[in-house]
Amino acid sequence: MKYRWQIAVGALLWLQAAGQAGFVPKVEAVREGAAAAVKVNGLTALRLRAGNAGLSPYERASLVAARLQGWLSRGGGGLALKPQGETVWIVAGDLRLVAATPQEARRAGLPAASLAASWQKGLRAGLARPPLTADPGSVLIPLGETRQVRLGGVATGPVRVTEEAAVAVSEMAGDSLLRLKAVGVGRFKLTLERQGAFASVWVTVKKPAGHLLGDPLAEVTGAPASPEAVAEAVQSALAASLSLEPGAAWKEAGKAKLPVLLAPGESGEAQASIEMAGPGYLPVTLAPKVRIVNRALPVKETRLLMFSNDPERLTRAQNLFWGEMPLDTPVRLMYHHQNAMAGPVHLVLDLFNRSSEKAQVAILASPAPPIVDTVLVGHLAAARFLKDLSVHSGYITDLGPGATLRLVSQTLDRDRTGSGLFEFRQLTGSPLVVRVAAEPPGQPVPAPPSVVTVNPAQLFPNPSKTVEARYTVGQPWAFIRVGKHAITGHEEAHRLEGNYGVLYRIQVKLANPTSEKRSVSILFEPSAGAARGVFLIDGRFVQTSHLVPPREAPLAQVELAPRQERVVSIQTVPLAGSAYPATIIVR
Repeated sequence: MKYRWQIAVGALLWLQAAGQAGFVPKVEAVREGAAAAVKVNGLTALRLRAGNAGLSPYERASLVAARLQGWLSRGGGGLALKPQGETVWIVAGDLRLVAATPQEARRAGLPAASLAASWQKGLRAGLARPPLTADPGSVLIPLGETRQVRLGGVATGPVRVTEEAAVAVSEMAGDSLLRLKAVGVGRFKLTLERQGAFASVWVTVKKPAGHLLGDPLAEVTGAPASPEAVAEAVQSALAASLSLEPGAAWKEAGKAKLPVLLAPGESGEAQASIEMAGPGYLPVTLAPKVRIVNRALPVKETRLLMFSNDPERLTRAQNLFWGEMPLDTPVRLMYHHQNAMAGPVHLVLDLFNRSSEKAQVAILASPAPPIVDTVLVGHLAAARFLKDLSVHSGYITDLGPGATLRLVSQTLDRDRTGSGLFEFRQLTGSPLVVRVAAEPPGQPVPAPPSVVTVNPAQLFPNPSKTVEARYTVGQPWAFIRVGKHAITGHEEAHRLEGNYGVLYRIQVKLANPTSEKRSVSILFEPSAGAARGVFLIDGRFVQTSHLVPPREAPLAQVELAPRQERVVSIQTVPLAGSAYPATIIVR
């Protein structure tokens, strides 16, 4: 897995005149057969083809090189053209460097003035070649990593590096590469010197916002696991596999491509894309592969309902529910709260591991987005919950020692309601603590108390009901009351009126004793006020719209052959925000 870092690359750093004070350009005469050339900093500045004053072209070139080198050693200056008869001289102050004679001009096929001008241009080009360059001139290095700077220019020999701050270790890798290893955080300037020439490199070292601890592994449950549970498992696995610097955060850079529905014992893979960022840190983009495994858990009955609905209308920030989770016993949590304050409030659901050992928990999560419609929000929470619960779909996550897992983090504006249904089954570790709270926005996650005070009026054992009903064609209709007979808490006085969050398993025995084919209708009637309903009827998901008495909503139509009997299975949950009890009618 590779990091993709954002590197700041500057233009080449050319030495200024003040930085070249100790560097003397190299000038040399070179034979070219019968001709000769004068090279400045490795570049051919002029070529001599004719002799003059008894000197051969090479002797003339050697004399020009010596004059030019001496002039440069004394600090150099400007070059000018000075005509003298048919000859044009290149002069440096009072020093005559080289003459473009008529003979030289004829050999070059140019007028003497043009030839001298081309020599002047060549000399200036050679002298302008930078003695020392560094590319890039500005480098951003992740802490602990290495970057290279390529050195250029005409200067040769050893390179001396002067550091203004000890946050990087430098070494030469050959003649042209400077290797920098970041060992501390900060910004500093490297000064490079070679043959009296200087160049600078600005180096910035930052910590990456985070890194991957290992290959992410996501665990789901269910027969099969739902797409929502798989997506939550991938999110949980990614969060557990990341190490973030203080103040840094991560997010998905795009939706991970998830496998199709996974049956127990099957596995798959998801390709994720995430970004980590934070103030003062290097942003990091990763593309980890997440392995997904569906773990087969033995089915167990939910033994406890944690109910957070008091107060339903929030007038202040406060803790709304505290509870402890029993080991390997499924528990259900329903919460439903509306913001009645003038400003926004933050609704949170947290799990705390107070122990010094790791804990593992299976979670079925069904939070609804906060909306104004208190009936619809309860419907949205229960719709997914009922479908996932029927196949025991969820995901498994770990909480390290002392860790907190924030499962819900919603901002409720005024008059908006947050509602959700969750199932928890702690598999290992000491009992986790469950907390629902309304907090001021931006408040950090608090530490859990050493002793959790549980309100017994919010706990209801055995939150399920099994109901049997019978309808025979031609006889009185069957009426099945949902939410009428309240379950009680550990004390008889604690009653859950409406049985919100209680799972109803209904078996309806239908009989057609006639000699003709008959159709039986199953309907939903809101008996106590405005309500919605969600149902699984013989495994088929059915939901109603917003209803008020005396309206009815059809749920199913069952065809019975002559003298046929059959059983219809119905599952439902009274919805938070709706008015229950309600009635299922079979006729």
